[in-house]
Amino acid sequence: MAKGDKVSLVAVPDMVPLATEVCQLMRAGGFKKLRDVIPVKINHFADGVSLAQITQSIRRTEVYLFYAPPIGQPDLGLAELAKILNATHFGSPRSIKVVLPNFWEGRADRKSNARESTNAKELAKIIESYSSVDGMFTFDLHAEQIVLAFDRVAVDDLKGRVILAEHVRKLFPDLSIVELISPDVGSAKRTRKLAKRLGKKLAGIVDKERTGDNIAEMENFIGKVPVGKTVIIADDIFDTGSTLFNAAEYLLKQGVAKVLAVGTHGHFNPDKKTRKSFAERSRALGISVIVLDTIPRTPDFQKENADWLTIVSSAPMFTHAIIASLTPGASVSKLSEDEK
Repeated sequence: MAKGDKVSLVAVPDMVPLATEVCQLMRAGGFKKLRDVIPVKINHFADGVSLAQITQSIRRTEVYLFYAPPIGQPDLGLAELAKILNATHFGSPRSIKVVLPNFWEGRADRKSNARESTNAKELAKIIESYSSVDGMFTFDLHAEQIVLAFDRVAVDDLKGRVILAEHVRKLFPDLSIVELISPDVGSAKRTRKLAKRLGKKLAGIVDKERTGDNIAEMENFIGKVPVGKTVIIADDIFDTGSTLFNAAEYLLKQGVAKVLAVGTHGHFNPDKKTRKSFAERSRALGISVIVLDTIPRTPDFQKENADWLTIVSSAPMFTHAIIASLTPGASVSKLSEDEK
């Protein structure tokens, strides 16, 4: 079998740019006969019902399905993904691996209150509902134990710090002027691993108290503030930025030179209290933000926010993961292993 002629990359419209980049990298890596990305078409009826259609044959191929919920409408994701998986399964593929750059229900992985839904488990059930699905690739699950929501499908949780560390090295050839700070106690382990990849140690931890959904207030700082240096605040998700901005404001008042925020998933929602946008607050504090492209953004969004936001491609790592999954004896998890 020639490399690529039995592989299909399938993507919803918002994921076509990422899947196309992966396709190009795979061809450059030897998969010469790999077809162009196959788009998913969503047909809408007048009564609001929709149907998913895979627009080309995928029979007897290894399918990699790239999916993200419609931009700004994550609640549509569960139903839409179920329909797309149904259409893909009945296209008679050899197997399906779901590529979810952002496992968007990850923060609803447990019950915090009585009679509350656990959406992470529901998303896992949808992915496992068809026997042809045998794997899932994602980036930085909000909690590592989410893999336990899956009973059958193999989950490869890729680590954004691998890409982010490489980008930081390019920005700062001299890492002596940089220190890493965890925005809260819960992120300390994640930040420490990023620091290790950069040959650094964790310089401090912001101790916060969460006073409500998406609302966090600064309580204490553990460590010594690196006065005069650029501070990198690392997290997996930037939502309203409450945690980030409280920490940044404190550190800047204490004399750090600049704050750079790096993370995997950028939601960038308005602040619940002030209704100020993430962009407004970033610009006001002079914060630069770097995230991966795990959440689709329009070209207009990227252009309008280019002064404070850098979006880095996850395609190279997805490419390595897909090629490893197609290579007997190769390891996907090794891609995210931390350096000794």
